[in-house]
Parts: sequence; structure tokens; C-alpha cells
Amino acid sequence: MSLLTDSRPLTEAELACVNPRIRLTPREQLAMRAVFARELPPAATAWLFGSRTNLNAAGGDIDLLIHVPGIDFDGELALSIRLQDALMAELGERKIDVLITPAADDTAKPFVRLVRIGAVKLHP
Repeated sequence: MSLLTDSRPLTEAELACVNPRIRLTPREQLAMRAVFARELPPAATAWLFGSRTNLNAAGGDIDLLIHVPGIDFDGELALSIRLQDALMAELGERKIDVLITPAADDTAKPFVRLVRIGAVKLHP
């Protein structure tokens, strides 16, 4: 059963993991964290960026920045596909953008530096 369709009340432990400063429901956040725990390597980190980090915005896709130390291009592609499939299975059909980088301090990519300014860490 998906966390989104589970009708039971969330536990205190689950609620403690919810970030009220992003525009994702508690169940969406928990479902995403479960996917990250299942699909990401242990050293990976996941960040939400874009309009979902702005409480005053409306709508918008889900933009994710994933740091995986040492990942190569083929690994990036495979992980991106796996993550999008798993996230859509949990969250339903919606636009999800996944950007994967090989290092958390990837200074060679100005876009990564830019999105990290307002990004919110989701995992671990």
C-alpha cells in the first residue's frame, strides 16, 4: 500500500520527519523519503529545489538534486530512470525532474551551485 493511499493517521515519528517549509504534503514527503532510502546508495544526498521550496508559489513540478559521490554518466542515467519510475509509482503521474551530480561540492557546475542556495535537504 502506498503512503499516499494509506488512511491511517501518521505517527509522531513520521510527523517528526516532515518539513513544513516545503510544498509537499506529509505523506508525499514520507513516500519520497522511502523511495530515496530504497533506491539511493548510502552516501547519496537528495535535495528539493525550485517552486516546491517556495510556500508562496502554486503548482509546479518536483525538482530534485541528487548527489552521488563517484557516479559515472551511465550510473547517473540508470539512477535517474530508476528514481523517476519509483517516485511516480509512489506519487502518481506528475512532472518530476531529477538532476544527478557526482559530488556535493560540484563547483564545476554553476547551475548546481545556484539551485543549492534555496534547496531543502530531503535525504538522508
